[in-house]
Amino acid sequence: MDALDLRRALVERLVVRRTARSPSVVRALGDVPRHAFLPEISPELAYADRSIALIVEEGTTLSSASQPSMIAEMLEQLDVQPGNRVLEIGTGSGYNAALLAYLAGPRGQVVSIDLDAGLVERARSALRATGFERVRVLHEDGAGGAPEWAPFDRIILTVAADDIVDAWRAQLAPGGRLVLPLTLHALQESIAFEGHDPMRSVSIVGASFVALRGSSAVVSHEIEVGANPVIRLRAGEPSSIDRDGVSLRLQSTPSFVPLEGIDVDDLWGGLDVWLDGHVPAAALAMADGNAEGTYVEDWLSVAHDDGFATTIALCRDDAIALFLRDRRGRIHLACYGAADELVGAARIAIAGWTARGRPSTRALRITAFAQTAPQFADMLIEKASVTLALRWSFPSSG
Repeated sequence: MDALDLRRALVERLVVRRTARSPSVVRALGDVPRHAFLPEISPELAYADRSIALIVEEGTTLSSASQPSMIAEMLEQLDVQPGNRVLEIGTGSGYNAALLAYLAGPRGQVVSIDLDAGLVERARSALRATGFERVRVLHEDGAGGAPEWAPFDRIILTVAADDIVDAWRAQLAPGGRLVLPLTLHALQESIAFEGHDPMRSVSIVGASFVALRGSSAVVSHEIEVGANPVIRLRAGEPSSIDRDGVSLRLQSTPSFVPLEGIDVDDLWGGLDVWLDGHVPAAALAMADGNAEGTYVEDWLSVAHDDGFATTIALCRDDAIALFLRDRRGRIHLACYGAADELVGAARIAIAGWTARGRPSTRALRITAFAQTAPQFADMLIEKASVTLALRWSFPSSG
């Protein structure tokens, strides 16, 4: 297949999966050539639904071209209209900036910022070559935004943030929308906010992005444990995890505790965020999904993204419990070490989630308060610039 056929096939998959839904987003994905922004890889890989690393240092990905399905979801969240002024933080390859320019049209304006000078030049070149030279690509620290071009009708981050900094709120026009991958505790969620103080979520989608760098750089939430393969744990307080103790426990034979009435759709359809909000020991566990014959092999039936097996873990001291699915589709906790407290915390949280009507992520509303006081929240998460108030609707709306 040539590049055009590959692009059409990808867009068809995204439409079928409902990640690309609006006619404008579908047209943009179909008309903007992703492979032109990724010349170092084959068109087949460029149009696969996976992210592509752009900068890797000491085994850590510092910049990547996002997965097309995630790009589509965030474009739907952002809802760019013709004539909009758009700010993107995290230029990367420039592909997403081209999509934003396509959606904003000739009357709109797109400003894109990246901290890496090499990526800025690369993106400028690719944008010129594909007819999107009107995009302004700035070599700046994204935490400051682009005040000289503000206000913006839409602001989007394509890197994960730990906070909603003042500059982004200040540069958002009245009636505008901010979309960013925001770390709650262990999990990242791509959240579309409207308003200024407070900012209220209008859409929430699970996400996994490389961290924001610069003056508002995200402190790493990840540690590595285990061996054959190494597991990356993303936790709210990774310093509380005994890395050596957990690694040792993972070499032992686990005990399995069934979780009646819970399936994979529950785990990733709302229970994951509920656990993240209600269980301090909750973490996201990621491992190489190609490790056949190891304790990770069955994770592939829980979730699989870009060659990595992913699941929810509970981790405390030197004990760890992993949410795994057996061959009959039932979810169990695979417990390594003295995990009784972890099992108890999981059961209490699941009971609370069930009593609340088993709300999906669509039933979650997040409000970010900068100066005003939060009210009527199920949970508060303190960030440097804002307080996040989480509230799940009852009964479940999803």
